[in-house]
Amino acid sequence: MFGSVKLIAKKLTGYTYASDELLDDSAIGLEALLLKQFSSAIAWFEDLAFLRGTGVGQPHGIFASGATITPFRAAVNAFL
Repeated sequence: MFGSVKLIAKKLTGYTYASDELLDDSAIGLEALLLKQFSSAIAWFEDLAFLRGTGVGQPHGIFASGATITPFRAAVNAFL
């Protein structure tokens, strides 16, 4: 069964411009700030893919899964 599985790695990257002067003169650690911002953005896009992915070039998301159960409610504000 594992012989039929083909894994293809996809890349998600971030890119920004920052001059050496800006990095040297910033009052805060700009490099650490950018690293934190980019890692948070990449984590957000990974979460989005695992939740709502279509399975084509991305993970098959749990919302698009056949195992998703949609509860039936009699009225909008009624809980069963």
